[in-house]
Parts: sequence; C-alpha cells; structure tokens
Amino acid sequence: GSQTALRIIALITGFICFLFIISAIAGVNGDVPWTIYDCGGGSSGSCEQRLGLLEFDTKFGGTTTTTKWSDCNTDPCDKCDKAGKATLSFLVFAMIANIVALAAQAANLGMKLPNYITVILYVAIFVFLLISWPIWVGGCHEEIRSTDNIDKDKVTLNVAFALAFLAWILSAITAALELGAESLGEEEAVSTTAV
Repeated sequence: GSQTALRIIALITGFICFLFIISAIAGVNGDVPWTIYDCGGGSSGSCEQRLGLLEFDTKFGGTTTTTKWSDCNTDPCDKCDKAGKATLSFLVFAMIANIVALAAQAANLGMKLPNYITVILYVAIFVFLLISWPIWVGGCHEEIRSTDNIDKDKVTLNVAFALAFLAWILSAITAALELGAESLGEEEAVSTTAV
C-alpha cells in the first residue's frame, strides 16, 4: 500500500544520502575539494589550491604538491586542520548512522509495525551533518577568505561541501518520509481494528 511506497521512496533517498556522505568524506584530500582557492593571476601564471579536510593540493603551472594541514605552518593551517578533523568526525558519525538506518529500513519494508528507529536515525544524521559542514565553513573556509593577502572572491566552496549540504537536505526528506510511513501505518492499524 501507500505505506510501503513511502518506505521504498525513503529507502532510495536514504541510499542517495549515504552516497553523498561517502563522496563528501572522499574530500579528505584535494581530489574532491571542499574549497578551491584560485591563487593565480599576474605574472605568477596559473595557480590553484584544492582544499580537503586533512590536506590540500597546490597546482602551480604543471606541478602539484600535496600538503597536510598538520604539516603546514602558515596562519590558517592550524584552524583548517582542526576544522577538517572535526568535520570529518561528524561525517563519519553520519555515515555510520546512515548504514544502520538503511539496514533498519530494509528490514522494515515488509513489516507494518511502528518502527520509529529509522526516523530517529535520520534526525541524528541531519544533526551530524548540520554540525559538520558549518564547522568547515566557519573554521577554515572563512578563515582563508579573511586572510590579509588573499582575494576573498577567489576562495569558493566546492563539490564536497555541496555533497554534504545535499546529504543534509536528503536526511531531512528521508526522516519526513519515514515519519509519514509510520503515521500511515498507525492509521491503517486503527482502521483495521475498528472493522
């Protein structure tokens, strides 16, 4: 019935949420950047820094160097190191909760019993993600933008941030779908016992 349909849709949105979280976690290095700084211009030639949660890549001309935040000693590096590690921690919490939620959703597909565990888990994922991406934005991204010799318009959030943000929205949608499925289940149970 409609409860099963809602649960299937919730399972799909929950799985997409999981894929986005995994992809955002891939942003530990500069391959899937959280922030990009276009450091080129003038006579220096092309330069781009791709900032990940634990390290960043600097592409200057034809060469790329990778630096861990913990090994870097310029001004925002310590803040970015802490922000990156904290963001990564909350992403991992969200990923673990998402794995448990998907298992609970799959187990609950054939059952018509109230099972609010999935709703609670997706609310937890929502909270973990709500904590994770603002830590990066405030703790590293904005710190780099406010550094004296950096043009803040050349520092932009990138794909890993977008994926974490979209996962956050999907976790809210999935929690709402699961809550709707639970409500429908209770209504169906009441109408069955009334007959």
